[in-house]
Amino acid sequence: MIRLVILFTLSFLISGCTGGKVSIYREGDLNSRTFLSHVSSDKKPKSEFYSVTRDKSGKIVSAKHYDEKRHLLEKSHYNYTRKGKLKRHRQTQ
Repeated sequence: MIRLVILFTLSFLISGCTGGKVSIYREGDLNSRTFLSHVSSDKKPKSEFYSVTRDKSGKIVSAKHYDEKRHLLEKSHYNYTRKGKLKRHRQTQ
């Protein structure tokens, strides 16, 4: 049974099934879903930054705000209707 679970997990990882694309930004606003100053993937942010997860269609699914020591300050989750309009915004601090 354990071998089957491990095999299934490995096949998921190899096939490239991920939760979405994660991008890092230096500036942003969780309420208006605007994020500026993209940080390239090979550089590590040295000040406050935002981690943004997008789905396959490019809509923002979640955003997290971190301080310079990488402690989570606040996070938001976004749900959309089938037509792509924002249905729900849940924010925690």
